Amino acid sequence: MSAFRLALVLGALMLPAPVVAQDAAQRVREAFPPQVAERIEAIARSAAAEGAPPGPLYHKALEGAAKRVPPGRIIPAVDAYANRLVTARKALGTTRAPLIVAGADAISRGVSPELLAQMADEGVRRGPRSVLILADLVERGVPTDRALEVVREALRTRQAEADMAAISGTVERMIRNGDAPGDVARRLVQHMRRGLRIRQMRDVPRNMVRDRPGPPVAPGVETVDKKPGGMG
Repeated sequence: MSAFRLALVLGALMLPAPVVAQDAAQRVREAFPPQVAERIEAIARSAAAEGAPPGPLYHKALEGAAKRVPPGRIIPAVDAYANRLVTARKALGTTRAPLIVAGADAISRGVSPELLAQMADEGVRRGPRSVLILADLVERGVPTDRALEVVREALRTRQAEADMAAISGTVERMIRNGDAPGDVARRLVQHMRRGLRIRQMRDVPRNMVRDRPGPPVAPGVETVDKKPGGMG
């Protein structure tokens, strides 16, 4: 998980939510024609009524305006984002804005609402970073049950912030070196269960370990091929 993505999730939420929403709503009124601004505000109010933070929706609209995206495309994008925020809030069962925003980001990257709900059901000590790590793993092809197991084990073993931040990069690097995503997750969990830190993970591809030649054999010593049918 990049520091940029975490900053993006948290950046708009540093001020109290009402202050953020009021300021952003005013900027939306100044940036858009009245009818467009009213539609954006209506979407934000509807989301807020269901417990989702409205501030990120205004910021989404302002981001589109800054990129000169036509209003006809901005409104559907804001509406879709509102749906993800509401879905994340319901799945996670929380009113914490940073966590809801992280959940919406995770949904946009392929994490199902059911998986977010499973995090809540299993009592995982959750925070924005852990949700974003879950999304990183799922996005990289790690099976959902394995991805959840990695996050759960990292929290259970109280991995340091630097180690939590290293999970996504470690997984990506090992996959790039030839390991299957599910195998990478399994190795990470085993590594943590041995009481080790993520940053201590040896970056050796599994296929290199399998293919590494054994020690030299002395002349006259019979070797045994461990593959099926290799004896005789």
